[in-house]
Amino acid sequence: MVRDARSQLAGLIEADETFFGGPAKGKKSRGVAKAEHKGLVVGAVKILVYQDKQGKQCERARRLRLTLIPDATEESLGTFLTQQVKTKSRIRTDGWKGDSDAALEDYMHHVRIEGLPQRAHKRFPHIHKVFGNLKTWLNGTHHGVEPKYFPS
Repeated sequence: MVRDARSQLAGLIEADETFFGGPAKGKKSRGVAKAEHKGLVVGAVKILVYQDKQGKQCERARRLRLTLIPDATEESLGTFLTQQVKTKSRIRTDGWKGDSDAALEDYMHHVRIEGLPQRAHKRFPHIHKVFGNLKTWLNGTHHGVEPKYFPS
């Protein structure tokens, strides 16, 4: 299902990270990172910008890359981006401290800070739709998945 010689993403990219896995009782937000049954997944999706028949500018998701990472530091995020995204691409992020200038020095970085986490899907609709669909599929089909099985 995945080409071994697949090319890197290029152009306009949305990048973010999220937690997957089982329940994290008593933990919220970034605190779930220490939960036993959670894993951190970083994703990047290429965005195609086009005009519809009425001349309105629209966007839609194209190709996608997802990877399990140990933490949301600039080293982990920078390594993911270097492997998956061509340099000089435009990357939209939410301003998380791991999305630092050092991690994104070879890219055109557009920070879109969203005050409330419940509204992040408005600023990053494509990557959040991917995360939402994947979480729904994992929970509906497998009733949750341990992080050690994410690569499969």
